[in-house]
Amino acid sequence: YSVGNLAITSNASLYVYVGGQGNGSSSNSTSSSKLTGGFNGGGASYQGTAPRGSGGGATDIRIGHDSLYARVIVAGGGGGNLYHNNESYTGGIGGGLVGTNGNVGYGGTQTAAGIGYEEKNADWLAGSFGVGGGYNNAGSNTVCGGGGGWYGGGSGNGAGGGSGWV
Repeated sequence: YSVGNLAITSNASLYVYVGGQGNGSSSNSTSSSKLTGGFNGGGASYQGTAPRGSGGGATDIRIGHDSLYARVIVAGGGGGNLYHNNESYTGGIGGGLVGTNGNVGYGGTQTAAGIGYEEKNADWLAGSFGVGGGYNNAGSNTVCGGGGGWYGGGSGNGAGGGSGWV
């Protein structure tokens, strides 16, 4: 979570975005489609035969404009988990300040998005401003989505959490 105090004028427009839970697949899935990330920046995942999840979206409050740049407080979303070959790969926790690393994907920070494990692997994408990293192609059968945040977490087998910001 994130917490802060801010004095605002009585006629200011407030926009409150509540982050959505990432989507998951079951072990008996035979589909090879995209699992969309949670509302407000959760990174997408690839739905394959191993259970996995996309990233959770960030929760934020915006003042004056409905824009990522008008956010005054952000709580980051968590990264997706994966269970593959009898091993669990845990996603990172969304941050009040910094998103934690997952087993593979890195968490977002106040100044930079989390990278996907082995950035040279084109299937594991870094997060970006406001958005968790997702999968790049349908042949990538173990990618989980990163959490949304001020900066999103990187994707991978156990994706990074997104950062918060005040």
